[in-house]
Amino acid sequence: MKKVCAKRKPWIVAHANKGLKRKAKLNRRRRHQGKRNAYIGHKSDINKWTIIAPEKVSLIGNRDETLEYFSDVFEKIQLCGKGDQIYFDFHNIKYISNDAIMYIIALITNAKKIRRFSVGVSGNLPSDPKVRDTLEKSGFYKYVQHGNFPVASSGNDRIQISSGKNINSPLVGTICEFVRSASETPCDTSGLYSIIIELMTNTNQHAYRDDDELMDNNWYIFAQNCSSCVKFVFLDTGVGIPKTIKKKLREYLKEFLEDFSIFNSDSAYIESALKGEERTETGESYRGQGLPEIYDVACSKNISDMMIMSGYGECRIKHDGSIAKYSLSKEFIGTLFTWKYVKRKE
Repeated sequence: MKKVCAKRKPWIVAHANKGLKRKAKLNRRRRHQGKRNAYIGHKSDINKWTIIAPEKVSLIGNRDETLEYFSDVFEKIQLCGKGDQIYFDFHNIKYISNDAIMYIIALITNAKKIRRFSVGVSGNLPSDPKVRDTLEKSGFYKYVQHGNFPVASSGNDRIQISSGKNINSPLVGTICEFVRSASETPCDTSGLYSIIIELMTNTNQHAYRDDDELMDNNWYIFAQNCSSCVKFVFLDTGVGIPKTIKKKLREYLKEFLEDFSIFNSDSAYIESALKGEERTETGESYRGQGLPEIYDVACSKNISDMMIMSGYGECRIKHDGSIAKYSLSKEFIGTLFTWKYVKRKE
């Protein structure tokens, strides 16, 4: 091996170091380029689901089409992966009710997969100014996290959509005071107070959650003063009344008979719960007193037109205490209550 001259050795070392630095720089560039390409490849796999709302979005006034719309929303949520996006296209809406607005809020804020997979949620505004005004006055924009949207105060004609997980006695007191102020004559709101407290209680007591459930349990409430009544909407995003009830073996067998299916049995379970005949999953009898109490108050002179929608069933309580039962073409996740507090004139 040829011996290196002492004067030449520092130059060789410096040259070698320069080569190592150049190689290290090239490797860093390659690694960065690889990460960049991988990132771009990942972004190209992101799906954006656009869901177009029907012209009339209302669980009361356009039930079947609205249930179909919400079923489509749930389907898209279940298909979402990490970082996917859901876009709510409201452009064509000509009418939207407060119950539908409330349910859209619940979907955005309570759907487990949206949070778990960091699904992006966005949308546009309706072209109709009246619909935009309805969204604003309902309190919808309080639940939209990003964007410069108008936020209206509750005002004297409504209690904007409020939500929670536990009993909120101060809020219920405020709602009852709102009703008394809206009435032309002194009125008793004790029955109304008990209804709302019981519904808030049921949100947690009957919330038997598991990983397969689509939404976390929460409640939402809205009240609006009208000429002859105060209208109420209450949403419980728990498992729903039919799933809460423990079914007897003979009821399971009936569901598989030729002329009996789950699609027309859920309304019977709701009726059974209202009349105190239900069996809860805990088997604790005290939990069976809530819905019968609500049923009794719903038959009083101040409360009218109570409707309960849950699972594949819907029940409407009439003035004489009879219950009209209806089947739903699509499953309603959670439980929706609507009713009117009738103003009495002297």
